[in-house]
Amino acid sequence: ALAVAAALPGGDPLAMALAAGETPSPEMVAAAGAVEGMPRKWGLLCLALTVGLLLAQIPIRQQRTAFFRATLDRSPDVLAHLSRGVAESFGYTRKPADSHVWLEHRWDLPGYLLTLPEPRHWDEWYAAESPIVSNYRESLAPLDAWPYGLVNGTNPAPLSPGMANIILDGNGNLRDFAAMPYAGGSSPTQPETVFRAAGLDLTRFTETTPEGVPARPFDQRRAWQGPHPKIPNTQLLVEVASWKGQITHASVTIVKPKTAANAASGPTLLGRVRSFAIWSMQAFAAFVVFLMAVRNLRRGRTDLQGSLRVAAACFLLAGLGWAGWVHPLASDALINHAMAAAGDWLLSAAVLFLVYLALEPEVRARWPHAIVTWNRVLAGRWRDPQVASDILIGAAVGAGMFTVFKLFFVVFSRHVEPVNFDIGLNFAMGTRAWIGGHAGGLSDALRSGLLIFLCIFGMRQMLRYDALAAVAAALLFTMVQGDVIYAQNWALMTLLYVVIYSGLAFVLLRYGLVATIATVFFGDSGNSILLGWDWNTWYAPYGIASLLLLIGIAVWAFWRSLGGRELIGDEAG
Repeated sequence: ALAVAAALPGGDPLAMALAAGETPSPEMVAAAGAVEGMPRKWGLLCLALTVGLLLAQIPIRQQRTAFFRATLDRSPDVLAHLSRGVAESFGYTRKPADSHVWLEHRWDLPGYLLTLPEPRHWDEWYAAESPIVSNYRESLAPLDAWPYGLVNGTNPAPLSPGMANIILDGNGNLRDFAAMPYAGGSSPTQPETVFRAAGLDLTRFTETTPEGVPARPFDQRRAWQGPHPKIPNTQLLVEVASWKGQITHASVTIVKPKTAANAASGPTLLGRVRSFAIWSMQAFAAFVVFLMAVRNLRRGRTDLQGSLRVAAACFLLAGLGWAGWVHPLASDALINHAMAAAGDWLLSAAVLFLVYLALEPEVRARWPHAIVTWNRVLAGRWRDPQVASDILIGAAVGAGMFTVFKLFFVVFSRHVEPVNFDIGLNFAMGTRAWIGGHAGGLSDALRSGLLIFLCIFGMRQMLRYDALAAVAAALLFTMVQGDVIYAQNWALMTLLYVVIYSGLAFVLLRYGLVATIATVFFGDSGNSILLGWDWNTWYAPYGIASLLLLIGIAVWAFWRSLGGRELIGDEAG
């Protein structure tokens, strides 16, 4: 009777299978539901919201992000060239065989500036102390960073003679220098050379007792303290260490008040309890997922083809992300790095494979309408109007979540201080890094979207009510955020995160997995839009490219959601 009913005009095989208590196949799920896409007026609304919200992030960042309030005229290549000049002036004159440069935020600088009395002249202060620094490493041998080829401050280990690490602020002023000296040393470097590299005047400083102990060899140490040339009520400490006359360490640091708040302390009881709870939940979830995957395999309920495609996508995207950040070497070491990194990609893909084997059959049996468009994607129907509609909805919600989160502090904060670091500096390190950054973002969105989706599905099965499941999942995701637990206004931050994650849960419960993945991708990609008011900077092209990429995805999704209908005309046409 069910077969006859399903064959009748208007029959729904998916509904019939569910009514009979059967688990529908992935093909049956993919064939269910609408195929014509969303109504044109709603598509236009989602497109307008996406574009408007993405553009609204620019003035918000101009107000709140430290990066856009600084004078950053020097690109990473220029900062690398200046770093090489500093090394030469300190006696490291041999031409390096390899070098690498990257950018980092100065996380502690805005916090210190907030302790200074008002009025605070942020533009002037950030012009004097840039909120970012460049890290430049050079060596007389290739920088072979084992195992993954990702160079940082300690990898490869700074042990060979002539290997140097130079940190300049975004204005090109020296803030830290560390190097292994040549075996024979060199002619002594005068203190004036260090002060000149730091953009300081030695005559305004008084010699004092050194505080830190350098990690490089030294037989002499000196230190000077004096006022900052631009920032009031601020003292600078300049320390220099040398070995056989050759400088092995030099640093310029802000002298901070020695208070209890600045004293180092171990993890708090709340932090230990939180870490234990998170690790316990992860271990329990991994155990349950493994048991469910084995059970589904034995019963033949799994979608092996779909699981393999998800794992392959995760593996390839993780590889592209690595390729965007790896330090390339013209030797077999690069192949060894790729093979080592592939182990991590494979592990991540295997975990996602098991999770999909464990939970996809349960979703397909109990909540199939949430993965209709997802199964169409797995079947290769990328241009399906309904798939495009879900992507467009996710784009609007993701851009809205990111923008609302930033706008919240502008509207409700008493002082809008430019102290945020809500941009990814790696996106401005070149075309390869830009492509790798977005590939890694898509990989994270795929993985996070699936895990969030399956977590909320589990909550839905336990609590039975969509609203309760959304709030419970939002509370769980909020607990994982460390900046919420340890924030001074933790109650307000918790409320904000719960509202945002509840919105994500609503999208999941209403529109399904494809919309959720699109939401996560657009929400996380907001950090790639490096744009303030000045579009003539060296980093603006990367920000414009990211903005156009996100708008282009939204425009493509809107166009495909029309399903062949005309943009202007009767809806039925």
